[in-house]
Amino acid sequence: MPRPDGSKVAILLQVPPRLAADGGAAEEALLASGARDESGGWDELPLLVWFHGGGYTIGNNKDTYGATLANDLLKQHGVRFAYASVEYSLAPEHAFPTPALDGLLALEFLNKKVLEGRLAEATLRLKGPIHVGGISAGAGLAASVVAEGVRRGVRMGSFFCDSPMLDPSCASASYQTHSTTTVCPVEWLHWSWEVYLPEGSERVAPELRGLLPALARGCLALPAAAPARATRAAAAAQSFPPTLVCTATADPLRDEGREYLRRLGEAGAEVAHVEFHGSHAMGIMLDKKGRNKALAEWARMLVQNTEPTQRVRAA
Repeated sequence: MPRPDGSKVAILLQVPPRLAADGGAAEEALLASGARDESGGWDELPLLVWFHGGGYTIGNNKDTYGATLANDLLKQHGVRFAYASVEYSLAPEHAFPTPALDGLLALEFLNKKVLEGRLAEATLRLKGPIHVGGISAGAGLAASVVAEGVRRGVRMGSFFCDSPMLDPSCASASYQTHSTTTVCPVEWLHWSWEVYLPEGSERVAPELRGLLPALARGCLALPAAAPARATRAAAAAQSFPPTLVCTATADPLRDEGREYLRRLGEAGAEVAHVEFHGSHAMGIMLDKKGRNKALAEWARMLVQNTEPTQRVRAA
């Protein structure tokens, strides 16, 4: 997917295999390579845009976290969708606003493909609206991208927001309570914010001013690139997508996730919350009860907010 300067944002597209009658994976694995359904037509699938974690400084689109969740949604709830993982630019080489602009570009590009109903040289049929998800810094980036997408008229079906990294002040109580965690060290979080949002980041070029509310100030209103601090304008318009926020009991980022949830709810958005027992990003992997609850809620959102399936007959 090309950037305005001609360079490219890489997107990894995956499609979980259909399930066989016995619950195992079917022989025809990837729809992207041309698999058809039993009626001879192409499957129509919803599309999830995924943003990997890594403190805005590490990671890539081969993140297995989101792909694992996609497979679990299929196995446990029969919910199948195409999964597009975005390889956005990383700090310190690429500070704000470049990573957020990459994310917005990916959202708009993929949403266009959803509206056109096809991707991957027409072998993958899509149905809308588009869905968004992310973990940690990816969830924080996604929160900004979702808010700006709402402002630009992008219709989204749901937003899965796990352990979001939202507040550059790093001043919440959970930062103090869980400062010794080795999964997500607070020293590294401080450094990540410093290189992602260096001093003066809020003074962007005039042509980017329209992006400031979502990308530098959170979701449309308040200062300092913190989605935890402002979501009212988007949600009040009743166009912010239904959002599942996941937090973890022993995570330094726990309180900013809770605050983001609170502000979305106050603004009138449809929200749900699951809190895992455990530390950052590990709770959903190790807390089986919490994981099952989160998957069930996300499956509900995906099914209720995706258009009914239509079959497109092969030529």
